[in-house]
Amino acid sequence: MNPKKNPMLITISGPSGTGKDAVINALLAQDPKLRRGVTAN
Repeated sequence: MNPKKNPMLITISGPSGTGKDAVINALLAQDPKLRRGVTAN
């Protein structure tokens, strides 16, 4: 197993309608190694 070096966590937050999905989709389109994670309380 090859451990990942320098993992990065990117948090995108904001109220409804501010374009979070647009930013996330653009990032995912540029780098297929990125993964989306969703959490909710």
